[in-house]
Amino acid sequence: MGTAPRHRTSDTTHIRLSQPQGLSNCYSDPEARFSLVAAGAADIRDFLRLDAYSAAKAFVKGKFTVHGDIFSAIRFFSNQPHNIVRELLFSLAARAEHLRTHSLLGRRRQAAESIQFHYDRSNEFYAQFLGSRMVYSAAHFEDPEMPLDQAQTESSIGSAGIWN
Repeated sequence: MGTAPRHRTSDTTHIRLSQPQGLSNCYSDPEARFSLVAAGAADIRDFLRLDAYSAAKAFVKGKFTVHGDIFSAIRFFSNQPHNIVRELLFSLAARAEHLRTHSLLGRRRQAAESIQFHYDRSNEFYAQFLGSRMVYSAAHFEDPEMPLDQAQTESSIGSAGIWN
């Protein structure tokens, strides 16, 4: 297995490595800020035509790597022609999410009102089932006449392993 021939374009900083069948696995931008290298036998030219989103997906999946200034590579892909259908779909998805978020706001307001209702209850109301310590806890009633505070104390003693 020999090495791939190196080809220089008219710009001396632009290098392309050729593989069999005329494929190329490396691209270096004309200002030599970054290079793209395709993984395996993929042709880098297939990736050069991608829009930014598709290029990002291919990069994350390991289909090509970026050497050098990754921000220049991102700008390169951002300046590629965009797929109108994908742009339309993303635009529609963004609008649908916007509408969904606004419909949830009504539910959020309702939840906020419900929470506020509970904060507006008096301490006497909560003392009926929280006890004098005003904490959420368990209670162990040994008999129906046992006071709540005593039942909560019995429960905490039991959970501490003090009961026989």
